[in-house]
Amino acid sequence: MDQSLSITITLEGGLPSLYLTVQDHYNSPSQAFSAPLEFMDLSALLKSVQQGGDYWFITANPENPHTTLNTPIYVRHQDGKIFWDIVYEDYQMFLNIELEEPETADYDENLITLSFDAFQYVSALYQGFLLSQQVQVVTYNYTASEHEEPSLLEQMKTHIPTLRAFWQKYGKTEGRIRHGQPTLDHDFFAREAETLWLQDILDSLEANHSDTIMENLDAYLEALPEHVQAQLEKNGQPLAHALNQRWTMLVNSLTEEESEALEQGETAERFPNSLKLRLMREFLAGNPSVLLGHNPHSPSTQETNVVSLEQWRDQKTPPLPTEDDQQT
Repeated sequence: MDQSLSITITLEGGLPSLYLTVQDHYNSPSQAFSAPLEFMDLSALLKSVQQGGDYWFITANPENPHTTLNTPIYVRHQDGKIFWDIVYEDYQMFLNIELEEPETADYDENLITLSFDAFQYVSALYQGFLLSQQVQVVTYNYTASEHEEPSLLEQMKTHIPTLRAFWQKYGKTEGRIRHGQPTLDHDFFAREAETLWLQDILDSLEANHSDTIMENLDAYLEALPEHVQAQLEKNGQPLAHALNQRWTMLVNSLTEEESEALEQGETAERFPNSLKLRLMREFLAGNPSVLLGHNPHSPSTQETNVVSLEQWRDQKTPPLPTEDDQQT
């Protein structure tokens, strides 16, 4: 999935701090790149929206001599995307990426590539620059002289009309802007990120547990009455659909912490009171009936590893204390 460009505003004291950041993917808190916007060449940043080339985005600053860089960032426009090719050694102070040790030492530079959806790229800049009109400095109150450089916020305001034009251009090309207005009432990139994140979890869980799931699903089917088995042999799609729909619904409700715990087998320790995770853990351990919700077999077939929802609930839920227990 592409990375995402962001402008982050930190309100500390009376003077706001602005940063140009790159997240691992859209709506991710993990930053791959972060640089103070006051060290950025705003004109170069706008030119990168229009065309590729070598860009010295980060300029040397007397207050921070470490920003002297040996190489520019090479920007490419290709197939509706914008790419940054960065020399890791030169930009390491702004990167939160750890490279693996190279297998060979035949080259001097480590090149990394960040990719962006062009519309997301220009939208983030446009929104960030628009926000500059609302951010107020509350500590300092003075009038700049004619010879004084305009503040960062003042510079950002002058670039808004140009960014708006490119926002409309890219949005119109991709069908997201019509007559100067967005065509959707939801965040396209958030939807895409959520869909891909969900699919990644499903793929990961399937890869880790597919053998167990299939073995116990077979046990579940074998425990069904013969006439039901015969019916499913003719058309098993409804059962498969119900199982997949309920499993997907549970996965879709996971938080990032819950999904991590589920993949690492730590849900019982980290979320001991979560019924949702107990159901998912039991399903992955080999009990499809917790998602299908009924006992498919008679008491005479209890040797199978498939248990009913009622049995599972009785086994997992401690009994309520009796009056005698409370007295003791």
